[in-house]
Amino acid sequence: MLGTADLEIKAAVVAETLDAIVVVGEDGCVLALNPAARGLFGWPADEALGRPIGDLIVPEHLRAAHRDGFAAYVAGGPPRVLGKRVEVLGQHRDGRLIPIELTVLEIKVEGRRVFTATIRDRSADAAQQEELAQTRRQLELAVEGAQLGTWSYNPRTGMSWYSDRVKEIVGMEENFLPDGEAFRERVHPDDREQLVFDRQDDFPEGPVAREYRVIRPDGEIRWLHSLGAAARDSTGNVEAIHGVIIDITDRKRAEEDFEVMRQRLELAVRGADLGVWTLNTRDGSWWFSDRARDLIGLADSHYPSLRGFRERVHPDDWGRLAALYETGFPEGSVGVEYRVVRPDGETRWLYGLGAADRDEAGEIEAINGIVADISPRKLA
Repeated sequence: MLGTADLEIKAAVVAETLDAIVVVGEDGCVLALNPAARGLFGWPADEALGRPIGDLIVPEHLRAAHRDGFAAYVAGGPPRVLGKRVEVLGQHRDGRLIPIELTVLEIKVEGRRVFTATIRDRSADAAQQEELAQTRRQLELAVEGAQLGTWSYNPRTGMSWYSDRVKEIVGMEENFLPDGEAFRERVHPDDREQLVFDRQDDFPEGPVAREYRVIRPDGEIRWLHSLGAAARDSTGNVEAIHGVIIDITDRKRAEEDFEVMRQRLELAVRGADLGVWTLNTRDGSWWFSDRARDLIGLADSHYPSLRGFRERVHPDDWGRLAALYETGFPEGSVGVEYRVVRPDGETRWLYGLGAADRDEAGEIEAINGIVADISPRKLA
């Protein structure tokens, strides 16, 4: 038998534990409840003792099922929740529903069957899970809105998982093997060395970004931007690699078109013997191409000052140039003829053509233009 000291120790433990403990008899009425239970459900001991547990902490819509199940078990039926941890709803005295974790055990005290319910408040866990679910929903909407594809790779098994968007971009068939090697075969041969997702032993720390091409089954080549990061175990070994993919084909094609256009423009400017210049109106800095500096007679620096440029312009023509900037550069392109006096004293006629580059507010950010030597025509 337990001594008085043992009983006092057990009573102290029950009283001080953070979990709620409720003791119920065979009739389903409360025999005892510790302070944590009183605080969790809001029932004082003098109002709870002797009353059916179902009327105190079981939500109203579950009380009939609780009474029937408890009576069936006491009469010899099979246990349903006995000895298990179950997550259910409890009810506070004021009617609030509380998410709880419940464990019910049966013990015998002086020949009587007694049931103890250990109850843990899951409100904080439920709130955290709801916040996590909300974050997940927001992330899913963001991924969908950005038309991102998601993927995962297990370097230990070689198996992969691809979202529907990835399958759409790459053109995966229904029988496509979900492994890394099968995906690698879809990557353009010249770009396969860039892939690092299957490097288990030396996958870099932090996110890894790569741009590469894939060849779809119909032969179309598409550019992808992939971003991946490793999930590691406690020893630092890579367990999985997760990432996103976005189709950047349109951007790459635009870049290629722009490069072709740039090369053609450069050839045209060179063929027409034109100089190119830019004025940054925010800081007053200039840039001149080699041909522009040669025509104007500037020093070797690509970034001369306004004073250095003005010194080269014929005094009788400077006012015509300055008026364009002082009045706020006109809309559209503007052409002007003016003379420059080179360091060797030679005077040359130039034709300048410029246009303003404006921000969203209409303020001029820069003026870009070309300059051509028209001295032969003027002399003629």
